[in-house]
Amino acid sequence: MEHGCYKKEYYTPLEAKWLQKAFLDLHTESWEREYMPSPSVIVMDGERWKLIVRYDNGQTNIYQGSNAYPENWKALLDLFEIEQEED
Repeated sequence: MEHGCYKKEYYTPLEAKWLQKAFLDLHTESWEREYMPSPSVIVMDGERWKLIVRYDNGQTNIYQGSNAYPENWKALLDLFEIEQEED
């Protein structure tokens, strides 16, 4: 089901457990909270992103960026089958 730019997915309990483990293996908790290009980079048409992670214990981490990404960003996109346009 599509909600604006968001796509809602439903998983079996086994699929959800696998997905949770795979996500936790990405260790997003070690990511910086914000990713930005170096000041020497001129961006004419950029791409902004935001990831909000809510844990079972109520903790919420927010990560965001503009034209800069964590080292394992592609692994996150692959996990959730998100296609990113190439430059």
